[in-house]
Amino acid sequence: MNYLSHRKKIVLTFIFVLFSITTLIIMAEGFLRLKRLITGKEPTVDDIITLAPKTCIAVPIPNAVFRNVKINSLGFRGPEFANPKPASVIRLAFLGGSTTFCSEASNDDATWPYLVWKKLQEENPNLKFDYVNAGVLGHTTKDSLVMLKHKVKQLNPDIIIIYHSTNDLLSDLRELARKRGISDSQLSKKSILDYFLLWRNFKKTTKLFINKRKSYELYRNKVEFGYDPEKLSVNFRNRLQTLIEESQKTASIVVVITQSYKLRREQPDEEQFRNMLLMSYYLPFITHTELLEGYEEYNKIIREMAQKTGVILVEKEFDIPGNDTYFADTIHFNDQGNILMAKRVSDALAGSPVIGNYLKSRVMAPSTALLH
Repeated sequence: MNYLSHRKKIVLTFIFVLFSITTLIIMAEGFLRLKRLITGKEPTVDDIITLAPKTCIAVPIPNAVFRNVKINSLGFRGPEFANPKPASVIRLAFLGGSTTFCSEASNDDATWPYLVWKKLQEENPNLKFDYVNAGVLGHTTKDSLVMLKHKVKQLNPDIIIIYHSTNDLLSDLRELARKRGISDSQLSKKSILDYFLLWRNFKKTTKLFINKRKSYELYRNKVEFGYDPEKLSVNFRNRLQTLIEESQKTASIVVVITQSYKLRREQPDEEQFRNMLLMSYYLPFITHTELLEGYEEYNKIIREMAQKTGVILVEKEFDIPGNDTYFADTIHFNDQGNILMAKRVSDALAGSPVIGNYLKSRVMAPSTALLH
């Protein structure tokens, strides 16, 4: 009898503990969903992104809000703009990934695309400008090409500004790793549990922890992935050229920008490792020196493509110091970084005879848009 009673206590205790844990999980999930309902804001930036039904590329959800990120009614970060575009307006369109979308900026007016637009407007008060931030988290040149053809082209941009390389490098390295049989963490796979906000947060945090550990082991043991950046960049060269040429068919002026990153050759080895840790979430098999070689090669391609296609090139990527004052992580700018990035782009535009002549032509014919 005492034995049965003891067994019963164990079972009841187990049931109570299980019930308590389940209740806490349900309450936490409920809190996150209630918070989203009350504030009208999504719990993570990923929740304001969806797959476009026709193109299957990631796009922002129209009118979605995450913290200080606001998506307009047409599905772009930033203010509303007229559609169709008034003939007197000079429209800028920015194509890129998360470094153009700028999730880390404190608000929409702190992003570098906004600041570039603002500077142009201030310096040319006799002209009217607006802008389209078509940057999307995770987008590569391939995705931006689809975005250009299906969403941006119909908005009739006059100037297209392209800021790409990091996601292309990441995508190309992951594809090479897959071919070598190096699989990503099981936590990358989609499951029915992804419906739950709490699980998604746990999954992302756990994956980051695991992959940081992997990167540390590579760093400590001096184990390299081993790849040829020049061979890897062949597809990026082709994709970038295609995107530039399609942009030239769409807009009067096309601009490409070399990538700024926190990792620098002159930094001590340990600092380089710390500065690449964000990328360990996506590339746990790569070392910081190999990542740096990839960045340098892809920037080289951007310069070559600018010369080949005749578009405007924005360089001086190292004018933004590689430290915490300007970078939120390996590649994303904080507010101070966005200011310097905008200055970098604005200075290049201001110094370009092509831009200068184009703006003069628009002053002379303010109501006549150039044909694309």
